[in-house]
Amino acid sequence: MSRGLDYSERDEREQQEPDTASGHAPITAGRAGETPPIQDKQRRSRAEYGRNLGLNGRPRSRERSDIRYGRHVYNWSELERAVMVEIGRFRTMDQEDIRRAFYGGVERPFREDLRHLAEQGLIAKRSIPVGKNRDIRRVLVLSKRGKKLLIRQGDVERGQAIYAGFVKPAEASHDASIYRMYQAEAREIEGRGGAIRRVVLDFEFKKKIYAELNKAGDYGELSYARRQEELAQL
Repeated sequence: MSRGLDYSERDEREQQEPDTASGHAPITAGRAGETPPIQDKQRRSRAEYGRNLGLNGRPRSRERSDIRYGRHVYNWSELERAVMVEIGRFRTMDQEDIRRAFYGGVERPFREDLRHLAEQGLIAKRSIPVGKNRDIRRVLVLSKRGKKLLIRQGDVERGQAIYAGFVKPAEASHDASIYRMYQAEAREIEGRGGAIRRVVLDFEFKKKIYAELNKAGDYGELSYARRQEELAQL
């Protein structure tokens, strides 16, 4: 384990902070793991086997190595880095989705890795009430330092927005609900031989559309409606 880390920062207080990576290489595959490698990539999707598989269809390693960033030394594995990237892409993720997608539902390694990342201040955990019954949903976000470390190490693909910090509970629950829909679509795309290059969240589309609508001075009511229709076709 690494020593001398400064855990005094409280990432739970950080505001949501998007960023977009440029020119970085994708994650490479590791060696060890619990999920068998894909035997026929053309017939089977990586999504069927869980996100712990690397680009060559083999499981990502849980063997940890040190990385120095500024005054600090961090310690992480290839699988932990992949988990962090996924959390950053979706802004907020349900813990159970991480356990199921990256660890095949196995509890012990999942808990060990989450604790290891949280103790280093690279991710943050929170419990939020959802629904009329106020059920508790346990969610994860990247910390600012976690996001910066991923980008510095080249783990975020070109053009992919990545987020850090908590948003309002309603938005956090919405974000956390997206992932299972994404997985269903990913299985279909990858099953046809396609590949997921980046993830664009719904609020990113809204932000872009309203920026376009507000660009050109005053719209009349009819012109504004027509411009909305044009943008909806993009």
